[in-house]
Amino acid sequence: MPVGSFLSGGYDSSAIVYYLHRLGYTANTFSIGFEDWDQSEHQYAEMVANKFNMPFFHALAGEEQFELVKKLMYFYDEPIADISIIPTYMVSNLAAKHNKAVLSGEGADEIFCGYWWQKRMATMPPLSNLWWKKLIGILLKGYTGFLTNEYADAMAMGRFSEKEIKDLIHPDLATFLRNDSDWFYRHYVNQELSPLKNFQIMDIKTFMGELVLTKIDRSSMANSLEVRVPFLDHELVEYIFSLNEKAYYSPDVAKYPLYENIKQSLPDVILYRKKQGFVGPDSYYMNIDRYALTLKNGCLVKQHIIKADSLNLLIAQKDHWRLWKLYVLEIWWKQWV
Repeated sequence: MPVGSFLSGGYDSSAIVYYLHRLGYTANTFSIGFEDWDQSEHQYAEMVANKFNMPFFHALAGEEQFELVKKLMYFYDEPIADISIIPTYMVSNLAAKHNKAVLSGEGADEIFCGYWWQKRMATMPPLSNLWWKKLIGILLKGYTGFLTNEYADAMAMGRFSEKEIKDLIHPDLATFLRNDSDWFYRHYVNQELSPLKNFQIMDIKTFMGELVLTKIDRSSMANSLEVRVPFLDHELVEYIFSLNEKAYYSPDVAKYPLYENIKQSLPDVILYRKKQGFVGPDSYYMNIDRYALTLKNGCLVKQHIIKADSLNLLIAQKDHWRLWKLYVLEIWWKQWV
């Protein structure tokens, strides 16, 4: 069965296409871009596909594709508000027209330290420095509390604090809220490991396991497409985690081991691009009128799930990331509740 590959023009998927080329395999490649955006990923993906003589297919997302959220809440069956759900579904739909299976680059950021929040943790002293442990214990309510709070802040584009959630949710439901909103992250903290390795584990167990892979699994299966993730081969992951982090993390070179393997084979514009997630421009998610129209007269307000005055405050503040989350929840609620 012919296997294709998603291709974003970043390190990870470009490395996969490069290795397919080295193996003498010609694969269809698939990318999604955004209309009227000079940083649209499909431009860079096409450079890589052309370099390695791979067939290239792409589609562009515009305002009309925003309506896909309504379809996606059926396929996801949970209110996932990751901002890449639209392009992920689109690239799966595009690929399914040509292939039954594709490769994808998920996992490389987690194991090779490609996220900015991992880099921030790499500068933290290890817990074995007793003065550091004592300082954290006094000032930051413990090592675990410090790590989970830092991680939760990094994860959320528009995080609702515990107070903000309580202000938003109708009082009749507030008693059902957990007092510790970071409990899920806290479960995976290991005090014997460095801050960087703790963040890597939380990335794999929470962000990747519960969001990234769920997102791509639902989108691909909705299009009868199989997605395989070679960077998550268990032997590779286990090997990397067995190493001292200095062997695979460099403060100067993103995803250092991967870079060392591809630096002679990819164009500089790909190697030295600023990291960009599989998303569109922020402006794509800033249509406050769309959010207001949907939410003000929506089920969440009418059924006393959220308070109208708190919603109106977010609209007045043009808080688009929190409104995007509520928009997804509203669409999901209409679909399933």
